[in-house]
Amino acid sequence: IEMSGRGPVGASNRADLFTSRSDAQSTGRESKNDEYDHKHDDVDDQNPLQLEHMLGYAGDYHRTILASPHDENVFMKSLGSLVSIENLADPHSQTFLRGHDMPVCALAISDSGSLIASGQLGTKNFKGCAAPIFLWHATSHRRLAVLRGLANKVTMLAFSQDEAFICGCDEDCFFYVWDLGTSEVVFGQKLTAPATVLKWAEQKKVGHYFSYELVLGIGGSINQALLSYDNFRMQWVMTFKPYQVPPSGGLQRCFNCVDMSKDR
Repeated sequence: IEMSGRGPVGASNRADLFTSRSDAQSTGRESKNDEYDHKHDDVDDQNPLQLEHMLGYAGDYHRTILASPHDENVFMKSLGSLVSIENLADPHSQTFLRGHDMPVCALAISDSGSLIASGQLGTKNFKGCAAPIFLWHATSHRRLAVLRGLANKVTMLAFSQDEAFICGCDEDCFFYVWDLGTSEVVFGQKLTAPATVLKWAEQKKVGHYFSYELVLGIGGSINQALLSYDNFRMQWVMTFKPYQVPPSGGLQRCFNCVDMSKDR
């Protein structure tokens, strides 16, 4: 299509092709097909199609489809850069949590079911490939905080039982613990290998603070990670100690799943 100084030309010199229907003047020579189309356009405007459900789940990332701990019908999953909250009992019940600019690759839900955390691949819109973690309220679907520190790809997320902390790992072997009250990092360390297992195991009161035990799979070993508050340093510290496991008989183990019994 060529553009002249007097207006658009081309397509048999029909300048009216570039004029919207509302701007074009009626010539009185509209065909019956045009009248039919106009009539049905009006009907479609009055009765728009309703979205029944948005389907899709690639399953490219570990633990990106989770069930609600207190409602057997409610579940959440990653849907590209969205988090979709759905209900098996009601196909019309579907809520999207928006905000990520890259695919969501990690999800976690607190034991009470009131908090949701979602992590993404490293952003391509800013330098550094930062991979933020979004904290959501499960009922109001409101974003509560953005937790920063990880990069390239969030691999795992986990809430503490009392919902005071959340920890996460990325593919560069970095491990962080955030205080959910302040959204600040209280502990961070680079591991010797990418973490494959992450689970809060036990908590107990020690003085004025709680002490937390985590199960952390690093490479081919399962480790006990103890998070406690150091009164002398006035900060949270973590110590690591491998669990005793049966001999592997020369085989290289890789742990990718862990769970706890009801009585911990």
